[in-house]
Amino acid sequence: MTPAHVLPPVVHSERPTSPAERDPQNAADLRAIEARLEPIVDRVRQCTVGIIVGDSQGSGVVVSESGLVLTAAHVVMTPGRKVTVVLPDGKHLEGHTLGVNAGTDCGVVQIAEGGPFPACKISDLRSLRVGDWCVATGHPGGYQEGRAPVVRLGRVVELMGGMLQSDCPLLGGDSGGPLFDLNGNVIAVHSRIGARTTLNLHVPAVLFLRDWDRLTTVAVAHSGDSDSPSMLGIDGVDDAKGAKVTMVFPRSPADRAGLETGDIITTFAGQNVSGFKGLQKLISARHPGDVVEIRILRDQAAQQLRATIAARVRE
Repeated sequence: MTPAHVLPPVVHSERPTSPAERDPQNAADLRAIEARLEPIVDRVRQCTVGIIVGDSQGSGVVVSESGLVLTAAHVVMTPGRKVTVVLPDGKHLEGHTLGVNAGTDCGVVQIAEGGPFPACKISDLRSLRVGDWCVATGHPGGYQEGRAPVVRLGRVVELMGGMLQSDCPLLGGDSGGPLFDLNGNVIAVHSRIGARTTLNLHVPAVLFLRDWDRLTTVAVAHSGDSDSPSMLGIDGVDDAKGAKVTMVFPRSPADRAGLETGDIITTFAGQNVSGFKGLQKLISARHPGDVVEIRILRDQAAQQLRATIAARVRE
């Protein structure tokens, strides 16, 4: 068993004090935002890495000088596998996956050689608000020799439960890369890249902290907090008409079935849904491989989807 990694530095981010930085009205206001960005761009690039797993590529962020990297679970897929970590200067290093939580899309990689590495601090998100500016980095399209991690500016669109939504432009290959506040602190990791920029979803960094010991102590895989052997792959909240979807986990049965954030599930396998906990009970009563019909409301219009229940990944 590998010793647990010490929890990385967690900071309380300061909110912008200038109204111009929060809601720019002219070129001078935009220059004020640019002035906030300039000191952090090089630093956030230095702790952004590429991750190569077989024929697939993603991104990640270094959060400890010993080479601990946060990424998305769907980038590395399983614990205990070898990966290649690409540093910003193009150097390729060997690494391996530690813990993976498919339910929250959290994955952790340990760089196995070299160091110390430039590392970024994690924000506790307490001061983050909808509309705040944020910075995304990563390797869109995969790592390209001679190209530094790409930096993009956007805003926080929504904060809800286990999901952060932004309008930063992202592409395939960015998955697992970091989202920063304007202080250069990690606030989230890219999870799902939407068809429109406003549909991009990110795993809040606090979810990594919540499960820190299990993600970094041994190579294990989780699939959420439920003890059920079956999974659909969503987070949700109660709704008067059923259960509202707040996050769809990448490559999950829900994702493959076409469920989207904001959908309201009204019936599941022919049974009325009474809140999110009620939905979880209906899911737990099914078996992996079962095909179920799901009725939803999307933009007030009724639709019917079919999903194949999957088995949770256990330790």
